[in-house]
Amino acid sequence: MTAAAQVAPDRTEARRVLLVHLAAHVDAGRPVPCLDVPGPGRGCWTSDDAGEQVLAARACEPCAALTECREYGAAYPTEAGVYGGRSEHDRRPTLGRPKTTKTAEEHEAA
Repeated sequence: MTAAAQVAPDRTEARRVLLVHLAAHVDAGRPVPCLDVPGPGRGCWTSDDAGEQVLAARACEPCAALTECREYGAAYPTEAGVYGGRSEHDRRPTLGRPKTTKTAEEHEAA
């Protein structure tokens, strides 16, 4: 667990801390794709469209804040959007999620 996660147990404070990290990277000239993309392109990170979220997640790869952002997304998996290169679907808790594909054992049993 990072120091940010230990200091910021509630979502509002954790988000504030994340935004401070992002701003520090931008100020230092390091890449932060979700903030570097101008205008409407930024919408991919908060889009409801799964395809757009996949594109945004791929664009996160060179991000200087990838680790901090991923930790925030893991701590708040129901937060809308892409965090740390992971879409909402990737971050959502798996318990209770319906199966979409059969396992090899299920195919053999059928």
